[in-house]
Amino acid sequence: MLRYWANTGDDIVHLPAAPLRIYRFTSAGGRAAEICPDSGQPRGCVFKVGFTGGNPYDGKVVLMDEGHHLVRPSSLYETQLSNLRKLVRSAQHSVFVCLTGSMADSASDAGDLLKVVKGSGNEGLTDEGFLSSRCRRGASFPTQRPAACADGVLSEECDGLMHREELVGYSLARYMYQSIKLHKEKKPSDGLACYANIHCYVTAVGNATCKHQLMHHDSCRPKFTAAVSDVVAAAKLQQKSMVMVSKRTGYKVMLWLLEAAGKRHKFNVAHYDHLADFNRSDNARGEKYMVLLLAAEEGESIELKCARWALFLDVPSNYVDLKQRCGRVVRCGSHDDLPQAERDVHFKFYMAEMPEFAQNELGSFALWALCGYWSGPKRINYQTEPDPDDVQDIAEAFVELLAKRSIDTLQELADELAQCDPWELVEEAANVEEQPKLARRLHAGLLELQSADISDVEEMLQSSVTTCDETKMAQLVREVEEMAPALSRVRCNAIDAGLY
Repeated sequence: MLRYWANTGDDIVHLPAAPLRIYRFTSAGGRAAEICPDSGQPRGCVFKVGFTGGNPYDGKVVLMDEGHHLVRPSSLYETQLSNLRKLVRSAQHSVFVCLTGSMADSASDAGDLLKVVKGSGNEGLTDEGFLSSRCRRGASFPTQRPAACADGVLSEECDGLMHREELVGYSLARYMYQSIKLHKEKKPSDGLACYANIHCYVTAVGNATCKHQLMHHDSCRPKFTAAVSDVVAAAKLQQKSMVMVSKRTGYKVMLWLLEAAGKRHKFNVAHYDHLADFNRSDNARGEKYMVLLLAAEEGESIELKCARWALFLDVPSNYVDLKQRCGRVVRCGSHDDLPQAERDVHFKFYMAEMPEFAQNELGSFALWALCGYWSGPKRINYQTEPDPDDVQDIAEAFVELLAKRSIDTLQELADELAQCDPWELVEEAANVEEQPKLARRLHAGLLELQSADISDVEEMLQSSVTTCDETKMAQLVREVEEMAPALSRVRCNAIDAGLY
């Protein structure tokens, strides 16, 4: 290309024989492809070459990476991407090569993308020849355990893949307070994601009291405690780890915990700015950096080398997000600096769950009552709230009391309340003199159960026996199962066998 640059001021510069231009998606479908009203020519220099007054993409060779954006445009750039899709699809005498590792976010996406690749007028042609799909990884890729998550495989039945941690003490009480708040305000449960990780909202972690609690009380962040333990265990075996968590759900807290563990166990913690050093050949076993902490927002378009563990503190929001996050540690040649026997990656997703006693409507009712749904203050002041451990202990004692009376459902509890004084149950489950506030709240809940429509209470509590993590994971597993047939058709019916 250098020979096409001017050497002197009066030198005549000629267009290169094969002009090359790189555009962002927004430019390629926006200003660069616009036709200037004055000159009648496209604004982008490469589009001027061979332009005949029609589509600026006519007669071009177009190589597009991450082509799935054509059928799943961001709402922010939907106009430019929709225009780009229209231009590419209607181009004549052009070669269009579309690359993507995440072709589908729904069952229809793969077919929609293939229509763009085929071009206008070719919809009726067979898919053969328009699609090359390499869905099997070669020997240069590490083995994925216990499931090929980077390829979109996910199942709750995979042993060791889903690691469940019970919310206890502080984390349980704060999660319940927030659940009640969102329910009363009729807001979606998305706001619970942070409380499934840590006991306070992410903007409060810098507060001295919150930080002290997070650093010294395991019950404030059960999932993080488990993840740090797994990192330490891997470090003792000289196995590098990647930990990923969103900045909105506790990234800063996880960084503090990992750095504290690193000081105790003599290893260093890297973050995004240390990516190059983490990937160095002389750091294959964590000689300089043993663990890399990534924010979920940073988990695209990068690769990690020789990472043996990939630990995720947030449940991916969809199928593509799952593949993108897991794909950071599964790349061609990513583990070549390790012996063949060590070229594998272990995936682990951490999910918060309710304590065993609260995984039914009776336990859920007890927690909602004790956390003040029926008789608590309009605005919670955590400084004056009962001890979280007392909340959990009384709720558990109440469920055990009902079990002794052979009461297994809310309806059976309502029937029992019709024959006895609710205060008797309160006195048996709680020490009324030592915990008067909790006793009053539980009593108020039982009185409500006596007078309210039992079906309304059952409906309200139905979703609270599972956490937001469990709900999102169940949705993700269903999405993966729904995607499987569509992806199977694309991979098996229209395939370039020469790739194998």
